[in-house]
Amino acid sequence: MTRRRKTNKTNGTRTGLNRGSSIDRRLQAMAAAGLVEDQIALRIGGDKNQLRRKYIDAIKAGRNAKVQEKAAAEAVELRKSERARLAAIKQSFESDWYDPELGNLIFGGTHSIAEALAWCREQDGGGPCRWITTGLSENDLADEYDIAEHAFED
Repeated sequence: MTRRRKTNKTNGTRTGLNRGSSIDRRLQAMAAAGLVEDQIALRIGGDKNQLRRKYIDAIKAGRNAKVQEKAAAEAVELRKSERARLAAIKQSFESDWYDPELGNLIFGGTHSIAEALAWCREQDGGGPCRWITTGLSENDLADEYDIAEHAFED
């Protein structure tokens, strides 16, 4: 009489490797850190093709997280033209072009740096504020924190 060996049947997924598991989170973190699939495969031990086949969603999610993080960092950084505009506005308020009664004669009669920034943004495509960015060196530009300080004044 031969006995059948009792086997454990599963539903096709390995235990502990379902979505949201720790390996998925680790793969997402590695992909978000900028590692390519070859490097990830070496770190977890395995083949790059198996990694792609089983965990492509986790790798793509990690890459997307890195792209979003980079876009957010670039959005915070100011362009040279914005820094130049702020520097010119600040200098104009300290010059003879500003009169307390008439306002800033260069920037539409505005009475504060925040108003002048808003006035420049309202102009069509930069309008009269385009000339500000020409011929300035890095030393002539405003610091990044300056624009944040003045952009949201009321």
